[in-house]
Amino acid sequence: MVDSSVDLYTKLVDCCRNGCVEFTAGRKALTECYLCEARRYRPIGQPAKQATYWSLLPWLRMMLADPGIGHGMVSAMKEAREEAAAGPPNDLSDWFDGKIFRALVAEGYFSSNTCIALSI
Repeated sequence: MVDSSVDLYTKLVDCCRNGCVEFTAGRKALTECYLCEARRYRPIGQPAKQATYWSLLPWLRMMLADPGIGHGMVSAMKEAREEAAAGPPNDLSDWFDGKIFRALVAEGYFSSNTCIALSI
């Protein structure tokens, strides 16, 4: 069902053998980890370690389109935006009570209920 619903392509990316970082974006040209200085490549020229990357956006689109999941995501975001707009929280009870989320809502970062904030 997943494969026929959305393109959930994967790609391998080089990463530190110790798990510190992935060598993507601004780290793409590095030959060693900037945190632990582990070498990126084995002596034979192959990456020391690779990780599978899945693009998050197709997964979120599929979840929003699913009637069993999407409604709950939209409802949670609606509640979070309303709470953030109501002012400072009386008690902290969830991730959207935090100062950072409230500031982002005030700045317009989450302008609709389908703008999904990930709390990880």
